[in-house]
Parts: sequence; C-alpha cells; structure tokens
Amino acid sequence: MDGLIEKFKRDFKDKIGNRDLQEWARFLAQDDKTAFEVDHTGTLFKLYILYSYVKWPYLKIMTSLRETLHLKLIFIDLYAGNGLNMINSSEEIYVCGSALLALFGSYLLNNSRKHNGYFDHMIFTDKSAKSVELLERRCKIVLDELKEKSLTVSTSFSSNSNLVISKSDVSDPGFITSLTTWLDSIWSHHPLHVLLFIDPDRAANFKMETLAKLLRYPGDLFLLLHTDAFVEMVNKGRYLAETVKSMLGINDKELDDLYQLKKNKDIAEYYVKRFETVIKTTRIDKISKGANFREIIITTPINTGENVNYYLMYATRKTGGKDSEKWQEAFSALASEIGKMSEVGNTALEVLKGPQKTMHDFLFSDR
Repeated sequence: MDGLIEKFKRDFKDKIGNRDLQEWARFLAQDDKTAFEVDHTGTLFKLYILYSYVKWPYLKIMTSLRETLHLKLIFIDLYAGNGLNMINSSEEIYVCGSALLALFGSYLLNNSRKHNGYFDHMIFTDKSAKSVELLERRCKIVLDELKEKSLTVSTSFSSNSNLVISKSDVSDPGFITSLTTWLDSIWSHHPLHVLLFIDPDRAANFKMETLAKLLRYPGDLFLLLHTDAFVEMVNKGRYLAETVKSMLGINDKELDDLYQLKKNKDIAEYYVKRFETVIKTTRIDKISKGANFREIIITTPINTGENVNYYLMYATRKTGGKDSEKWQEAFSALASEIGKMSEVGNTALEVLKGPQKTMHDFLFSDR
C-alpha cells in the first residue's frame, strides 16, 4: 500500500512544462472555476489510473510500434466534460479531468523521446455545449503555455486535427455513425489502435450497441460502470424495460432473468458480467497476429467510502508481438494497483475529511 501511495504522489509531481498536475489544475481554475464537483476521491483514482497507463505502457510501446507499422494512435474520451474536477472539502481541490491528463501524459512522453510521443488524434466529446467550449479553451491554454505548436485543435472530424473537441451526444446514433465513419476512413489507409475511455454521466445514457460498435477497432478499453446507481434504479423500478434492454443489449427473456434477482449483489454482478461478456465476445477486426478478442479483463470496485460503488473495467487482448511480454508485465502491475484503489481511496477520503490534514498533504507533501 505504501508503495502505491508513493508512486501516486510521484506521478502527481510530474513536471509538465513548469507545473505539476495540481499546479496546472489550479492555474486553469484561476481562468475559470467551473468544474465537475465530486464528494469523494473515486474520481481521482480512476483518473490516476488513466494517466499512469497512458505514460506506461501504452504510449511508450505503441509509439515505438507506430514507427515500424505506420499505426495511427487514437484516444477517445466519450464523456470528456470541461477538463476540471473539484473535490468538495473545506478547501477547493481541483484535479484535471481525463482529457487533460491524457494530453499531459502524451506531452511528457513526447518530450522524453526522439520520435513523436503524441497520439495522432485525440477525440473529446460531451453533450454540453458549455463544457465543450470550456474544454476547448483549456486545451488551447495548455498548448499555448507549453509552447506546443505541433498540435492542432478543431471541433470537426473533417479537419484531421490532432485534438477534436466535439459537442456530441453519445446516445445519438447519428454521432456514433459519424465517429465510426471517420475511424473507418483512417483505417482504410492505416492500421490503427484506439484507447477508449468511457465514463458515462449516467448508466442509462450508454447503450451496449454503442460499445459493441467501438469494440471492433483494435485497442484497449477503460470503462467505468455506475453499478450502485443501476442497482438502485432497478430495485425502484425507475428504468423502463426498453431502457434496460438497450443499456445491456438483452432480450425479453434475459430481462426477466434480471428482474428475478432480489439481492443487490446479484443485480450488480449481472450488470458487470453482461459488460464483460460483450467485451470478451466482440471480435476485433483486421487482426493478423495475436488474439481477435479482448480476453484479458480486469474489473475492480472503486469504493468511495460513502456506500457508493463503481466498477472500473479494463480490457485488452493477448498480443503476439515482441513487446507482448513487457506489455503483460506492465498490465500485471497495473492490475495490482487497480486492486488496491478502493482501500487507498478510503484512506484518502479520511485524510480529506480529517481535521489535522488536508488532501493536499496526502498527495503532495513528502513523508
């Protein structure tokens, strides 16, 4: 546990330009304090896992492969928000959101290597026009502060920009068609690898059909499941039957099986297992070496300390390349870290609420 906390603290002290991650969050909040407010540290730890993974193993290995395989590397964040989170406490604690953390992680790698360390494209979407406008502004501020001129920002897929920040509703079939058409146009000329980060604002807003369409592209997946919210809504009968069927991609018989479950843990397990099944059984197209399915899935609960649980799901495939062993070693280390997130999160929450220490002390002071 101590090793994980120390690694967490070291990573959050990474210097991106002349600021560490918390300094960047505070700097951006000075321009505009608008942020997604959370009452717990679960958000912090899921974001940390993404940031850590982007730095290693993902971009370090994939950018090396890009040189020989002419890959296009694409990061997609379907619920990107406005770029900042604020943890509610006695003080304002700002944390950069997933979009900015992915950008910062790629910047660090790019500046530590001779060849390009960036994603070829980063797609950030949100259905809120205000959030999209603010995220675009924050990305441009970051790039300007870092004097990074090589990356372009646009709001349109047709622009071929490095960063596409789009007002889009993931539940709209038209948007998914536009996104997959754009991906297919790249795929017709280059092999690609997609890192998907999906953290829905509400469980009902993400359809299994959408996930299945995106899973056919080679790549890795991070998916946050709002398990307790789903269980509560099912128990109280607040979901329409068609909504549940769309969310889980199930038929009437499978819906009846779900409604027969009486225990919360059984409903939660059904929900999680359904996603695991679809992920494991959706074939990845155009794979010449290694597995055609994401056979490796790690699902771990994130306990916020307030009897609200989420599940963070990570999925990847077994590869047959020369970097496979290194990748799997890194993956195993990541799995170990994820397995400890719940315990660390509770510790962080106690520090946050405690009278003698602050979250800042926990994260950023030396022991």
